[in-house]
This record gives sequence, structure tokens and C-alpha cells, in this order.
Amino acid sequence: MTDTPPSCAFAYLRYIDLLSAKRCRLALADPEGQALAASPSLVEPLAWLMRKGMVSADELVAAFDHLELASDQDMFDQALERYELFCIEGSAVCIDLMVREGLLRADERDGVLERIGFEKVLTLPGEVLFQMVNCGLMTRARFDALHGVIGGSARRAAILDFADFLFTSAQQRKDLKPIAPPKGMWIWFQLALLLLGPVLLVFAIAGVMRLFTALPACDGWSVRNKIDSMLPRGVGATSGGMREVGYIKQAGVRGCGATVHIDGKAFAFAYTVAKDEKEGDLLVVQADPAIVEARFGRLDADGEAPDLTYPIKRRMLESALRYAVASSKTQAELLDAELRERLARKKMGYRWELSARERRGEIADIEPVAPCRALVVNKRYSCRLLIERNDPLRMGVGARPTLHEGEFTFVPGGYDGVWTVGEYFKSEYQSAIAAPRAAAPH
Repeated sequence: MTDTPPSCAFAYLRYIDLLSAKRCRLALADPEGQALAASPSLVEPLAWLMRKGMVSADELVAAFDHLELASDQDMFDQALERYELFCIEGSAVCIDLMVREGLLRADERDGVLERIGFEKVLTLPGEVLFQMVNCGLMTRARFDALHGVIGGSARRAAILDFADFLFTSAQQRKDLKPIAPPKGMWIWFQLALLLLGPVLLVFAIAGVMRLFTALPACDGWSVRNKIDSMLPRGVGATSGGMREVGYIKQAGVRGCGATVHIDGKAFAFAYTVAKDEKEGDLLVVQADPAIVEARFGRLDADGEAPDLTYPIKRRMLESALRYAVASSKTQAELLDAELRERLARKKMGYRWELSARERRGEIADIEPVAPCRALVVNKRYSCRLLIERNDPLRMGVGARPTLHEGEFTFVPGGYDGVWTVGEYFKSEYQSAIAAPRAAAPH
């Protein structure tokens, strides 16, 4: 490099090709970044970029070998160590919470930190449980047994609810690793002869299997059967007019609408169609028509939904709201709801069964209505949300979920990327549930 390196820390990182032009502009547009731009050392700016997600640890390591100055290498090393310490300290807060809630044993703490809390800050205990099962640190049987503990806190229940949500919505992904080619054309020729027949057979079988495993349409035969099983008995309920509202490709979920006729009256009916990622079973779940229209009715040509919660990650927004609702309950309210549930279970006997929407807890579903508004940029945002709510005092006794709409404030949490509800959440939530939104007309 013959040019004189720039004095601005971020411009210098752009100069050595670690930062793209776009990320450099984003860093310089951030108030914290502006304060770090004139830093005489690269350590703090680099650590800050990694905390913000603008530079990954892998990118930092890859750039290390191309550095010309020993001083730069030393600063890169220090920045990486500082970021790793930040991740470990931040993740420890999350792990300690899980230990206190009886979701982890104390002797597992270091193992979890070393396995999944080293390269990023763990902020969602429910996601940690999900990752532990996926990477073999916890068996699925042990995770399922966590639900059977009696007398757990509302926060513990919210963590398990979120983990269940991740298991339900996650799609199975497998990394395909190519076979390293053997050396020598003759070996290639022999290998081709050996594999050609089986490979063609595999492709043929795969084509046939796709016909059986493909996600059925909203009006598919198997879907219709499941819809009919959801309708009330003895009232002449029939379904018709099944249509697809939208298909989210990344998640592999169809949003569907239909019309249900009961005693000569027409009602809007909505549901989602997906596949269980482990068993491959067809999952047809009833949903609120307004939420299905909002979530699936505004997808782009690539099957993606608009990012209405920016700069808050949607998953973080949902987790913050569910946790806030669960934490706002007093012990008396929790005991009252549990008593009512026991009485209903005893009264209904073998007919007792929580629906898929009820198993999600008080908040069955959440959907943003419009883009979140910045009340104070990077510090406080107001988001208008649709909330499908199960009344905890009426769950399991035939009460239908109700739909509510309201404005909720979100503020940054203790770490980068973490958001929590604002200080007036309780009044915001009470205002939203005080007036249920009218059912969709038909």
C-alpha cells in the first residue's frame, strides 16, 4: 500500500478492506461510532463493530494474515479478546438466570458457555435451551421434563414457552458437504461407473418422495380433513372457500383463509399449514383471520414479509413482550388461573385438551401492524401490534382467543441488540386488552 492511510479508525479499516463502504458509512452515522472514529487505537472501534454485528470474529481472523504492521496485528488480537470477554460476561447473565430458574444445573454453566456462549452474547434463555437440544448438550426428553416441574415462576414458564415456539417454527436444515474428488482420471471414470446407477436411482426416489412430502395446498385433501376435525360438532358446521393468503418460503408456512358456515351464518376462518421439522407430520393450526391477512397478505415476490419492527429484531420484540406479560402477573393471579384450569380439567375429564393456540400461553400470537416509530432514535420506539390473547382465567373451558390492537414502547436492554418493554408497559397492555378488536367481517 503506497497511499497514506487515513487517520479515521473506520476509514482505515475500510482502507485495509475489512469494512465495506456501506458498513463504514453506518459506523460513522452512529453517535457511538462518531465518538470512536478518532480513537488512536483500533481496539475499541473493532470491539464495538463486533458488538454491533458489523464485523464478525471470523472476518477479523481472516483479515489478520493480511495485515502488514505488527502493531495492527496486536490490536486485532486485543479486540478479539475483548469481544470474547464481552460475550462470555454477557452470556453469563443469561446462564445464571437459567440456573436460578432450575432450567440448568450449576455444574453445566461453564460447559454451555464454552459450547454456545463464546462467539456471541446469549440473551434469550429460551433460545439457549433450543440450541442445547440441537447441539446435544440436553436431550429432548430432559427438555420436555422441564415442563412438569410444579411451582415454577412466571418467568420460567415464559422461557419454556419461547423455547417451545422455536421448536415449533424452526425448519430442519442440513449442511451438504461435497465429497472430495479422488485424484486421477481413471479413478474418476471408475467412480462414475460405480455411482451413476445408484445416483440416478436416488434422484428417482427423491422425485417420488417429494410428491408425498411436499407441503399441500390450502384446499388439499389432507388439509380439509384436519379443518373438518376442528369444527364444532352437532351444529351443522361446514367449511368452504379455502384460499391461500400467502406463502413464506423461508419458514415453509402457508397462510390460508376460508369461510365456515354454522347454523346458516358465515364466519371468517383462518389457519396455517406447515410440516413438523422432526416427524414430518402435517401441522394445520387455526389462527386469527386478521393476523393471517396481516402476516401473509403483504409478502414480496420472494415470499418475504416487510421488516416492520426495524431496528428491533422481530424475535426479540416478541420475546420481550411475552416475558413482560408473564412477569407482570402476581403470585395470586397465577394461583387463581392454575386453580381454574384444574377445575376445568376435572369437569371436562378425558375431553380436556389445550389447543395449539392455548399452549403458547396468554399471548397466542403477535403481528406488527405498521413500521415501528422512533420516539428517540436508537433509544425508544413505539410499535403498533396485533395481539391474539388467551384469557388465563378462561383457558381450556371453551373460551376463544380475543384479538387486541395497541401501541407498545420498546427500549434497548443491557446489551447490544437486546430490547425490553418500556416503563409504562403495564398500562399499555391494559389499554390494549380493555377493548377487543371486532372479528373480521364476512
